[in-house]
Amino acid sequence: MITTTDAANILYKDSAIFGLPVFQDGNVPTGIVDEKGRVVIHPKEQSPDSIWKKGFLEVNLFVADTKQGNADLIRLNELERMAIKSFHGTGEFDGTTYKYVVQSTRPLENKDLKAHYINVKVLFKAMNTME
Repeated sequence: MITTTDAANILYKDSAIFGLPVFQDGNVPTGIVDEKGRVVIHPKEQSPDSIWKKGFLEVNLFVADTKQGNADLIRLNELERMAIKSFHGTGEFDGTTYKYVVQSTRPLENKDLKAHYINVKVLFKAMNTME
């Protein structure tokens, strides 16, 4: 069995490739995004199916705005390409097989954080163990 928290932990570990500080929902610092940027992982509800239990996680790749208040489009593009290439895989956790893949990406803005970010929607599937 893989819980939503387990899936978030798997993506947390796999997010190290971005070289940014990584946080999970409930443990995100307050205040504006600094020059280092950040990754924030948001687990969503899972839905059972006959073979796979499916769920989505959203991974937000934040980049601080430039001094002029604009998006750093070059860095956002680099992170989006990296996410599309890297966020897919299969594995086993606690005896349960899983696989995940990027479902969609889109750039967004958060004025309060003075940052733009790439929202990566990841489809996560765990083999239904019928427990």
